[in-house]
Amino acid sequence: MRFSSVLRLAVSLALTCALAGCGDDGGDVDGGGGGGDGGEGGVGRDCAEPSDCDDMIDCTIDECEEGHCLNRVPDEDGDGHGSAMCMNAAGMALGDDCDDNDERRGPFPDGPGGEEMGYGCDGSDNDCDGTVDNDCECVTGEMQECGIAGGRCIPGMQMCEGGRWGACEGAIGPINEICGNEEDDDCNGEYDENVVPYWVDRDGDGAGSGDVLFDCAVPDNGAGTLPARDCDDRDPMLSPMQPEICDDIDNNCNGLHDEGFVEWYYLDADGDGYGDDYVRIQTCLPPAGWVTQPHDCNDDAGDMLAAAMNPGETEVCNDMDGDAPRPVDNDCDELIDEGCPCTMAGETRECETRHQGPAYSMGMVCTPGMQTCTGGTWGSTCVGGNRPTEEDCDGEQSDTDDDDCDGAHDEGLRTQGFLDLDEDGQGGGAEASRIASEGICEGMVGFATQGNDCDESDPEVYFGRTDYASEERLGAAPAWDFNCDGWEEPEFPGMYLVTCAEGDDPCAREGEEFLEFVPRRGMGPPRKAMCGETGTLYRCERMGSTCMITMGMADVLQRCR
Repeated sequence: MRFSSVLRLAVSLALTCALAGCGDDGGDVDGGGGGGDGGEGGVGRDCAEPSDCDDMIDCTIDECEEGHCLNRVPDEDGDGHGSAMCMNAAGMALGDDCDDNDERRGPFPDGPGGEEMGYGCDGSDNDCDGTVDNDCECVTGEMQECGIAGGRCIPGMQMCEGGRWGACEGAIGPINEICGNEEDDDCNGEYDENVVPYWVDRDGDGAGSGDVLFDCAVPDNGAGTLPARDCDDRDPMLSPMQPEICDDIDNNCNGLHDEGFVEWYYLDADGDGYGDDYVRIQTCLPPAGWVTQPHDCNDDAGDMLAAAMNPGETEVCNDMDGDAPRPVDNDCDELIDEGCPCTMAGETRECETRHQGPAYSMGMVCTPGMQTCTGGTWGSTCVGGNRPTEEDCDGEQSDTDDDDCDGAHDEGLRTQGFLDLDEDGQGGGAEASRIASEGICEGMVGFATQGNDCDESDPEVYFGRTDYASEERLGAAPAWDFNCDGWEEPEFPGMYLVTCAEGDDPCAREGEEFLEFVPRRGMGPPRKAMCGETGTLYRCERMGSTCMITMGMADVLQRCR
């Protein structure tokens, strides 16, 4: 379509909206006429959404406007007449435009194309009256080809009788497209264009799994056009539509589990209500014996004094009266009997208190500090030593430092990991790629904590990508699915010949762009540019009170992700 025709389409639509109220009246598409009212069907039954208005005719445009169904016959060339290629189940044409790809050809009484003589004696039925080149002079007895060629359509022959061309005899015309026979039944240059994509949905939860399939209709085990994102197609309670709950299961199929519900819990081995700072887990389903209150300096279940040592206790000078078998830090402030009497000035003793039960090791990283007897009392400072610190997972698979001196390393810090071969921050997601022994530390080279990558051979392909690619993926299906959602998404999704004026607003699609691809001559009508094709970019813009389709750049690439 040239710019002049696009401009004429916009003006025609603007006038139609101004004079006729944008489709508030018209004939019923099932009546078989429908062409003279701009391709618009009549107001039908009540509706809440377009799906309520399906008239079971593939070629019509089913819409719900102001609570009423409106079934339109396509008018691709914008000449005000619906396509005669749009037929009902009985094969009756619902429009009267015999060439809906050329606004100059149609059933016009006086308009462009108009009478055959006004347009040209070219062997075509320019005025859509069923006769080719009527009113054109010819030599009696002369024969010429007439009708449509291509697909199932076969031209007929026309004889000149009395100096005028007669009826077209023997032609085979178009019929409704029959899905699945790989034939161009409606003679529009394409075949089986009404197939639909679907994915297998074994558990019936509406989310599919596996590769995309195509058929004339979605079978009983299909999930319609929902992407294949079901992480367990055997369980209807696991799908992208399910809310996440606290059950240690990935309910919403996003690669995580219990997100938004977890918190830190600390092991309370001695049962005093306080847990060990350095023995902790993140969960929303804590096992028995784990508490939310940390800072217990002795949580050793095998130590008879452990339950009396926590931040809720008061320091007791029990080291002086012999009530305790050893010095203890009752209030867990890292000092023992601070302020209590001592007998020998300058005397020192170990004062490291964290994990001082017999089951804890003070070797490796940790060493005790020293407390001094000054002025007859034990001092309130602990000098020197190397105290326990929070356990650190330093990103190395071989990290064995027991930072908190509890006899273990990296406890509670490693997480499930995925092998990330292309180093794009997402692993392949296959069960075999999990690091199941110890998990991984954050930042480990070659591993990721997310497992949503659909192509581990290409760092440009990852789940959630938002920018568009300029080169097609090789050896992959779909070939442009760079964001791993199961779809090829074009940069300019607006349909070919998008209508600027829809509904009550004459420029409801203002700012929308669409990319038109024009095939080689004889290879079919213009259409929306597919992934990797180049075309002319158009845009809906408001000019005063009129909505126009303006021409933009030519040779624009339809990029996809």
